Amino acid sequence: MNLVNKETLEYPVTLQQFKERFPNISFPVNPNNIDFNKYGYFLVQETPQPSVTKFQKVVELTPSFNSNTKMFFQKWGIRDKKENELKETRKVVRKQEREQLLKNEKDDLLTKTYSDWSEIKKQIDGITDLESSKLVLEKIARTLFLLVNVK
Repeated sequence: MNLVNKETLEYPVTLQQFKERFPNISFPVNPNNIDFNKYGYFLVQETPQPSVTKFQKVVELTPSFNSNTKMFFQKWGIRDKKENELKETRKVVRKQEREQLLKNEKDDLLTKTYSDWSEIKKQIDGITDLESSKLVLEKIARTLFLLVNVK
């Protein structure tokens, strides 16, 4: 809940700041019962933020006054991110891409591993030659690698 000063358009003014400006007045606990207009303030109605790309940033502007409803409403702007913000965005994007790549690799590895002991036991019991034993050992090694290294 934010307020705007009617005369100076100071914004945002929090409920706590508002109360501190009137230390000798006892306000109701429920802020909906406070007549802010009486003290020169308007309650600012919240509005949804606009959608942006990862290279843009939403900024809150001075609230706009609607003369029909006699109310102030949050107002938003969009700006391009600054270079330091873009660096951070790129870092986050790279991290997300790495995580997705690891997930894809893990999913791929999981299709080449055993899901439980009974499956491993069945494969071991089915070993009849050196080549099939190599395949079983390779799959067991992949399973162990996943259990130890991939989170």
